[in-house]
Amino acid sequence: MNSPAPTFDAEQARLAAAAHLQPAHFVEFQRLAKSLIHGPQFQLLIVDCRDERVRAKVLLALVQVQQQAGLRGVELALNDELSNVQALEARLVELAAEHQVIHLLGASIWMDATRWESFNLLRERLSASVRVRLVIWLNEVSIAQVARYAPDIWAWRSGVYPFPQKIIFG
Repeated sequence: MNSPAPTFDAEQARLAAAAHLQPAHFVEFQRLAKSLIHGPQFQLLIVDCRDERVRAKVLLALVQVQQQAGLRGVELALNDELSNVQALEARLVELAAEHQVIHLLGASIWMDATRWESFNLLRERLSASVRVRLVIWLNEVSIAQVARYAPDIWAWRSGVYPFPQKIIFG
């Protein structure tokens, strides 16, 4: 599924959405949103976000930008409903048929060394069958696991976007 060309309105939405974030998050949000809007159809974007409240605010702002850019997005919570990486792959393929952005939530808990290794082995098939912007929300420990247990996936990443702990919310 091809995504529409970004518009001036999408760029305005990117700036407006970031205005509601803490200054410490503004620059990384701009980078991440720009990658979603202007980047290639297939991307692996890693977000380092350890605070659930920060994640909620950043994700809400991203959804606004995605909608303005005409990108259909969906959140996929990794939990016990997915028994293994093959089940994850099947779900990603299914979601990719209708969406241009998939946010993987809960990966810091669900993905262990074995699952990262399995995910790494599926990378060629994923890049061919899941032609979306795949945003994986992780913490520092999980990012280290990706680099160690899934080095090819790590090499394929389009970017790592750190959002530091909550500063002050108004």
